[in-house]
Amino acid sequence: MIIEPNTAIDVLIGPIQDTDGLRVTGLAFGSVTVALSKDGGAAVNMTLSAANWVEDADGRYILSLAAGDTDTEGNLHIDVESSGCLPFFDDIQIALPAGMDGQIAVDHNTGGTDALRYVDSGGSGVGGAVVRAYVKADYDAGTFTVRAKTVTNDDGRWEEPLYLAHEVSYTITFYKSGVGGPDAVEVTP
Repeated sequence: MIIEPNTAIDVLIGPIQDTDGLRVTGLAFGSVTVALSKDGGAAVNMTLSAANWVEDADGRYILSLAAGDTDTEGNLHIDVESSGCLPFFDDIQIALPAGMDGQIAVDHNTGGTDALRYVDSGGSGVGGAVVRAYVKADYDAGTFTVRAKTVTNDDGRWEEPLYLAHEVSYTITFYKSGVGGPDAVEVTP
């Protein structure tokens, strides 16, 4: 499962099994320990209540995670333990969707109408060009980690906006094999 950062979500846990492999029903929140590890960090026990640990059916339970539980990009590891039961674990990937490095939309109109539209030397739109965003400091240092990506339509306008972080400087590159580029501009949303 992949979810966006800072998303409150209900996660289906289980089936929880006893040491004989039989499904366990009726586990109250007070008899269960749930620990979360964010992106390889130290595991931290959740405070469970009747509101965030609810029995579903057939040895399965619903664990409600708050936005603060999913605030770190990377792997969220969930460990569930209860006396007399086999340990249960699950992993959730916390990641921004493709094309996202933040919450600010940047597109061909950023800086003015068609300011970032990709055109050839004659002013005609270049379709099918790849538009990539890199953190400027990384790009300048030779580290080319793509933070967001889209392509251009036939008119040189972007198919989708890139979602970038506020007040971070990015290098936006445009490239189409056999046509042009890479061309680059700096953007700070």
